[in-house]
Amino acid sequence: MKLPSNHKIFTIIIIIATPLVGTVSAYGSATTTLTMTVTSSIAPTPGLSISAPSSLSLGSDVSFPATFAIPFTSDVIVTDSRGTAAGWTSQVLISPLTPPTGPAIPASIFSYDPGTPISTGSGTLVPTIAAAPGTASTVVVASSTTGMSGRWRPTLTITEPNAPATGSYSGTVTSSVY
Repeated sequence: MKLPSNHKIFTIIIIIATPLVGTVSAYGSATTTLTMTVTSSIAPTPGLSISAPSSLSLGSDVSFPATFAIPFTSDVIVTDSRGTAAGWTSQVLISPLTPPTGPAIPASIFSYDPGTPISTGSGTLVPTIAAAPGTASTVVVASSTTGMSGRWRPTLTITEPNAPATGSYSGTVTSSVY
């Protein structure tokens, strides 16, 4: 899979701590923490860059099987100071969540909704929900632009129909622009 040259990589850590069936009760619960930390950054194309939150907490008392949404705490921001009408495309890629041992949780349990992007400059921003972004998936396209920057506050949705093994899981979310 080819990623665009401008991207940020985030680490996802999910900790699943007790039997994960049913709902949260006084007799058992599971705490799941999702943390995203920038681990790498590729130098952007001159005049085109992307930034994203450095951390995101999932919270606690999450039981599987379940579907839940995790709103980002701040915006993903694309800055275009090239002064051209070239436009740009932002993509997201989520890796499988892997424990220290045992089977991974596939990226197909995620969807990424950029929400409604806000633009500066002239042009059009078109958002697209990325369902199961296990391959680089387009989430925002800027067209008919002249130096248009954009920002959006995405929401990750996790739909896990199974009860994965307990333990700590980690993976990455890569946001890119080209």
